[in-house]
Amino acid sequence: MMLAAEAARSGVQRRGRTLRQLFAPRCLQLPHLAAVKFLVFLAAGVGGLMGLVPERALGGPVVPVPLASLWQVADAAVVARTQTKSSEKTASGTIHTRFTFVVLDELLPAPVPQPLVIELPGGEAEGWVEVVSNTPTFLVGQVYLLLLRQVPGRGWQPVQLDLGVFSLSSSEDGRMSTSPQVFVTGSAGIEGGSRWTWDAFWRLAREARPVARAPRLRREWLAPSVSAPFQFGRPLARLFESDLGEAVPFAVDPRGDAILGADASRSAVSQGLAAWSTVEGSSLRLIDGGDAVSLDVACPDPQGQSFKVRFRDPDDAIPPPVDCRGILALTSYRANTRETKVLGAQEFARIRCATVSFADDWEQCPNWNPCNLAEVATHELGHAIGLGHSSERVPEPNSRLRDATMYAQAHFDGRCAALRDDDIDAVRFLYPVPAPLSILGGVVLGAAVADTPYVHRFELALAVPPARWRLSRSDYCGLQVDQQGVLSGTLPGCLCWSRGVGAPPTPAPTPYLFVTAEDASCRSHSRFFTIPIELPDGTTGPLPSCTPTSGLPGAVSPTPTPTFTIACVLPERTPPSATPVGTAAQTPIVTPTPTVTPVDSWSLTPTPSPRGQPTSTPTPEVTPALSPSASATESPACVGDCDRSGVVTVDEIVRMVNIALGIFPTTYCVAGDRDGNGGITIDEIIDAVRRVLEGC
Repeated sequence: MMLAAEAARSGVQRRGRTLRQLFAPRCLQLPHLAAVKFLVFLAAGVGGLMGLVPERALGGPVVPVPLASLWQVADAAVVARTQTKSSEKTASGTIHTRFTFVVLDELLPAPVPQPLVIELPGGEAEGWVEVVSNTPTFLVGQVYLLLLRQVPGRGWQPVQLDLGVFSLSSSEDGRMSTSPQVFVTGSAGIEGGSRWTWDAFWRLAREARPVARAPRLRREWLAPSVSAPFQFGRPLARLFESDLGEAVPFAVDPRGDAILGADASRSAVSQGLAAWSTVEGSSLRLIDGGDAVSLDVACPDPQGQSFKVRFRDPDDAIPPPVDCRGILALTSYRANTRETKVLGAQEFARIRCATVSFADDWEQCPNWNPCNLAEVATHELGHAIGLGHSSERVPEPNSRLRDATMYAQAHFDGRCAALRDDDIDAVRFLYPVPAPLSILGGVVLGAAVADTPYVHRFELALAVPPARWRLSRSDYCGLQVDQQGVLSGTLPGCLCWSRGVGAPPTPAPTPYLFVTAEDASCRSHSRFFTIPIELPDGTTGPLPSCTPTSGLPGAVSPTPTPTFTIACVLPERTPPSATPVGTAAQTPIVTPTPTVTPVDSWSLTPTPSPRGQPTSTPTPEVTPALSPSASATESPACVGDCDRSGVVTVDEIVRMVNIALGIFPTTYCVAGDRDGNGGITIDEIIDAVRRVLEGC
């Protein structure tokens, strides 16, 4: 993971100063400071986000596949623009997302339908998010080059999942020119690198498929368009059981791998579970949960086995290997976004279910052995607990990230289930000791009787005093929570829907109230609860919606909790030895008027963010046909002023973070690229945050 050495636990240290030194350490809950708090969350957390959420998506370890092999197995190839996306939750609890594309050009003789529809596992619906490894990322409005195969029962699918998806970009980063250099960027699972010049890409394509036809480039394919970002892998998520000392059991498919057998397969999984469970300074504990009763992926699982390891690709979801190269396993998890914790200035949803599925069809491959299976198991379990790849850069110049077991490509160097330094730092950050606070108790609170006073006291564990409480949203009228965690009020025989549902809702959804507790370490836990309400006549049928009245707290919106400010208790930081690695610490939140005070301090030297390393290009075979246009306007002096309005906004900071994560191209905010090197760094985001606070 990039977390430790790069940013997250070092307070985003650059040039001898940290955000802890730049801004006063406060946990601010003042409504008018919400935007400022969010800005510093973005700046302080971007380094960690780049490790916890990969540039493309979570992915299983891959034996790199040559680009030529991908072209050879493709049934079709197109340039297409994402038009729409929609997610829905199935009866079993799984989530699927349907994307529609406008086909702009066909690159192989095989025709594809217009519009092109691709349905992929994962997505977000009804307060749940499902993350599936190796699922490609698509932005609505963005143009992609897709290598496709027709899969029985699934229709058109990208070849080898995200390995068949490529984005197009220009070296000019939005500055119009008559002949910009065009690049094609693909997955980290492609052998030899993931970025090519336009000419080099098509030279390789034609060598593999002589009938492949390079399209005539259009400038709008490279320019930013109105887009709604969507990426499998959002939001950040983790297990909460370990915070209370509970072990998480993974039920194991008793069949084992078809080649290696049940005993060797079980041993590989056990080694992976032990690797993550024996890290000093981490609270995480994973155990063997016995034989899986069912291989279904229902969530919650009716057998109580919500965490599973399966062999032989039961869903036939993993593409077969290409010449013993390809995807070795897939991991999916489902997280409840209604329950979250904040630690390290980052918000994490709660992982409720996770499934690791190993591939089949590797019978003839010499690299499929017990030791390598243990490495794959350890990598996949890392995804199941919420970790992304340490890096998806190919080649990765940072040996620490490249050596991590959570690197995007499999190592198969005899490490088996061993973790490396970056993996260890990652799990310590995600599952720290001491563990974060927890609101205790079940989801269903004690029953209330309508028009009768109601009281419930919430209980906390592991909170650093003083703790503060707030009722963030409620479908129940007349309730409030005090700073001792006591929920009280008189509930009428009706509901004050806070979710914009009709009156009365049909069918009636479950009413909830959302409670947050935050302690002096700036960690918080947000949970949802429901209260059964009994009417005076003894019935408990669906309740009508309340009519708003001035005398009924919460009839229009939840009763506001008084704002408060508490100081964060931050652990002391000790200087590192030769290689500086920050220890886990809470990242402070900014006050509205920061004072910058330079002090002597050790700092991390940022690892250069490698841009694509284009293949050397001989005499061009294809010349991009881009029509000239007006010369570019000079970038404004104010870093982060993406729209050149003279001010930097929260939305523009969000845009810069998305660019730094690789979700948006740099063309979305040329002004954020202060040094003009084709990317956006943490330093530039911090500079833009200052522009929000101090003005341009």
